[in-house]
Amino acid sequence: MSYYDPLINMGGRMAAGDRELIGRGLELLAAGLGPFVDRQMTATRGRNWLAGFEQRDSAAFGGIRSNNLTDVRFLLRVITEERQIFHNALPRPGVSLASQLREVGNTYGHDFSPTAFSPADTAGHLIAMARLLQLAGASTQAGAVRQLLTTTRQPPGAAPHPAPTSLAGGTPPPGRAAHSGDPGAAPARGEAGRPSKPGLSARRPVLFGILVVGGVTLTLLILAMISFVVGEAGPGPTPTPTQNKYRHVKNGTRLGAYRGIKLSGEHFLDLTDPKHPQESEGDLYFNGVRGDLKADRLAVLDAGDAGSYQACRDNTDYARNPVTPRQVQGRAFCVTRDDGVLGLLTITSDHEPTGKRLTLDLTVWKGPQPQ
Repeated sequence: MSYYDPLINMGGRMAAGDRELIGRGLELLAAGLGPFVDRQMTATRGRNWLAGFEQRDSAAFGGIRSNNLTDVRFLLRVITEERQIFHNALPRPGVSLASQLREVGNTYGHDFSPTAFSPADTAGHLIAMARLLQLAGASTQAGAVRQLLTTTRQPPGAAPHPAPTSLAGGTPPPGRAAHSGDPGAAPARGEAGRPSKPGLSARRPVLFGILVVGGVTLTLLILAMISFVVGEAGPGPTPTPTQNKYRHVKNGTRLGAYRGIKLSGEHFLDLTDPKHPQESEGDLYFNGVRGDLKADRLAVLDAGDAGSYQACRDNTDYARNPVTPRQVQGRAFCVTRDDGVLGLLTITSDHEPTGKRLTLDLTVWKGPQPQ
């Protein structure tokens, strides 16, 4: 995939800097994720899944929409919006990394300022790209991204290498005392009549530049080594219920009850922190554009069933596709997490003026780990 970057194509100052490294990383990310995303979506949605996405986008945004498998921002969007599919296809924390890198792609596509990516930001984003590629099985592209971590540049503001002190036989530059290293110049005399050494202030810019460049180089090399080790070792183990904060809580214990929770579009609801919906990760996702709800394990209860801990614990008829608020309006539904935490939810209102916010009631219990 190619990106048009004015700062690079017009010979800007950032041509060898952080922005170019991010662009190269995104290109490698697209090359590695394209076949992976296509395989997973074809297996679950059929060969025409891409056309289905385009039809939904055209209906939601108007006009003719075209998506392709070389667009890294589209690929990351698919992973995050179809997390019910990729939760199983990508080991943790794959979907979270995709959410993080989706923001990176948006910044790259819209923010052309020199401060958009700092050296530290760049190193962190490249590590995330390499990790996601490794989790997706794209080892070749993951290795290429790790190689980018060894590419360093002189940070802005660092002092340039010092110019020669003087021409042979000439005099020292104005404002600088002559010393024994300047040919043809008499040594400066100190108070005691002895040659004086160059002042610390004269050497400070050079020393500062060396320290800054050395520090940045060392940091990036260390990060590259860490990324390489993590990538070679593969993803870490998935936490089990005995490792989470509720491991000592008895099954059936109520963890909380909440009324009037506001959930805006493109936000996730965390069952154990429902008052603070997040944009990157959670247990229930509300897609405001398409107007549907997704969760790894979402079971809609029968009409007239107000719901209970036992009802949510025993109902494993999880929806295979996203559900719309209209489908569950007036009905209770359950969301179950990997660690056994389960929530009973009811939608009390979806009549916000924008049509992109829900109001829900929620009761949360600690339950057994789903099999």
